[in-house]
Amino acid sequence: MHLDDQWTEHLGLLQATRDGIHLRALGGQNPLDEFHTIALKEFDGFFDRAYAAAGEALRQDGDLDIQAALDAGRARRPSATWTYMVTDNPLGDASSRAAEALRAMWKGRSRR
Repeated sequence: MHLDDQWTEHLGLLQATRDGIHLRALGGQNPLDEFHTIALKEFDGFFDRAYAAAGEALRQDGDLDIQAALDAGRARRPSATWTYMVTDNPLGDASSRAAEALRAMWKGRSRR
């Protein structure tokens, strides 16, 4: 249960990161490399946090019956799988943005 909670929290953070990672391309950074760096940094200590939360729960309730918790619905298994597209960059790379700007300028001149 605590491992699932930590994993859900981690995936939520990655989703929030993914939603804005394409903006890194505007700053001249590689979005894939930046996403990877952030994901690794945030994953650091993942198991330590999960073990600490599980240990604290066991200290609070030493006679925890795991099967009874599953049967009572207090502990649930995850019901969703998350996937990430690491090549998703709606802004394109710097050269494609430059080519698009030149094309737009050329279209603007040819319409006059």
